[in-house]
Amino acid sequence: MYISQGRFCYIEELTTANDKELFELMKENEEEYRNLISDQPLPQTYEEFRETLKTWFTHGRNFQFLVRKREGDKVIGTFFFYFWDQENKTTKISAYFIPEVRKTPLIEEALGLALMFAYKIMHVEKVEFYVYRENTEMLNLVKKYKINKVCESQSEVNPERTLINLEISKEQLQEIYKKLRRFYERKIR
Repeated sequence: MYISQGRFCYIEELTTANDKELFELMKENEEEYRNLISDQPLPQTYEEFRETLKTWFTHGRNFQFLVRKREGDKVIGTFFFYFWDQENKTTKISAYFIPEVRKTPLIEEALGLALMFAYKIMHVEKVEFYVYRENTEMLNLVKKYKINKVCESQSEVNPERTLINLEISKEQLQEIYKKLRRFYERKIR
């Protein structure tokens, strides 16, 4: 299992040993999760959820992680990579964080750890990120990382909703990686 530690939080790969915590996170935040991430109904039982996970991972989802607060190990979010194109070195990412951490350093660090994984482990040179227009907290976060807005498009699942299409280049991934490394090295000394 892949785990990466930050100062405030850590990420761990989703497995059958911790997937119930993802189900609980989604159910506790169901309306908001659907509004910000999927626009589709969530499974009602844990057993249905486990079956749905199998489908997700056979239809383009490559890696999924839980984000935990270091203090107390509480699950504060999730992110996943999908449609990983190894030949063209691209992937897409989607993320969800509980409301109480969205304006804290935790979310910046969690997104940084996710992008470090894409850069160092997946060896991608471009990450695409789609955010619903009304998800202003996530859009403000990606502005901090100077992520490029490419265009706007209509959601395929719900055409009445607008997605902001963002793109993170190889150079931006390298810069994020360097900044996080410098930050951690300063804290260790």
